[in-house]
Amino acid sequence: MVIGRDITGRKQIEEALIEAEAKYRNLVERALVGVYIYQENTYQYVNPRYAEIFGYTVDELLKLSPLDLLQNGEKKQWIENFHKRISGDNNSLHYQIKGLKKDGSIIECEVHGTVTIYKGKPAIVGTLLDITERKKTEEILRKTDKLSIVSELAAGIAHEIRNPLTSLKGFVQLLKEESHKNKFYYEIMLSELERINSIVSEFLILSKPQYTNYEVKDLIQIITSVVTLLESEAHKNNVQILTAFDLDNVQINCVESQLKQVFINVLKNAMEAMPSGGDISVHVELDKDGYVRIKFVDQGCGIPASRISKLGEPFYTTKEKGTGLGLMVSYKIIENHFGKIKIKSEENKGTTVGIELPVGLFKIY
Repeated sequence: MVIGRDITGRKQIEEALIEAEAKYRNLVERALVGVYIYQENTYQYVNPRYAEIFGYTVDELLKLSPLDLLQNGEKKQWIENFHKRISGDNNSLHYQIKGLKKDGSIIECEVHGTVTIYKGKPAIVGTLLDITERKKTEEILRKTDKLSIVSELAAGIAHEIRNPLTSLKGFVQLLKEESHKNKFYYEIMLSELERINSIVSEFLILSKPQYTNYEVKDLIQIITSVVTLLESEAHKNNVQILTAFDLDNVQINCVESQLKQVFINVLKNAMEAMPSGGDISVHVELDKDGYVRIKFVDQGCGIPASRISKLGEPFYTTKEKGTGLGLMVSYKIIENHFGKIKIKSEENKGTTVGIELPVGLFKIY
């Protein structure tokens, strides 16, 4: 006796499942976000995008733990989130964390993970997105908002200062002409009023682009004059400014007074960072890419690594009574000269402020 069974329906279901699995596998393999399955302290699956984000191959990543892809300071957060999900405290978590690429560079990651059952055992399946560029854009927008506020504030302050300043200057000149007595004092007062007016003019750099007169100047001569100007103040603070120039003459297109303002600000910051005295080294060297590099190296207290990225922001300062505007103006001036400021520091060892400027002539728009 032969018994037959119609398995057509089952075959259709199996074929549909195989087709669906192939469709979803293809979707995951081609996804623009990283996809992972984590189980028993190792990756069970990662898609090509996940491997690409961290600079590894898929095979390399399957031999690693997620902890291998994190900075030391981020591992604790990841472990806590992992235990929350596995224990059922929170089946699904969404958070941001700093990742470590194969080449050692740091990336900002947005991670989503949820608990599931994979091959009969608990596992975490989720996605990972590289948001480094997004974070940079957000930071730029944040700084732009601050700059906008400072620009409006600078313009308002400058306007309010200049009005009474003009009156004071006029009356002092009138008194000087009418009385020859204490003429020396009037000269000092006019000189100081003119200096205030000059400072206000520099402050306006923050508020709007200025039509400035760029001229070809010798950078070595500018730095030398600034060092000479600050030597007496340095001597009072038991600080020695040492210069090391590989070249006698470096021609750059610049606004001399603005560059002097930057160099004075950097040197004064260096002196303030050394209350017990020390040496400040000033180096000037040419680079093959057409830039001249000025380095100011001090032996001061240094700056914590977490603070360096915020330097140059309005109202951010490492000084107890500072405003952060001095360094911000310096950044703006160097930017207007098509240059860059780079700061490296180590706590209790000192700080190096590097300024890059293009050599020779460049077109001003």
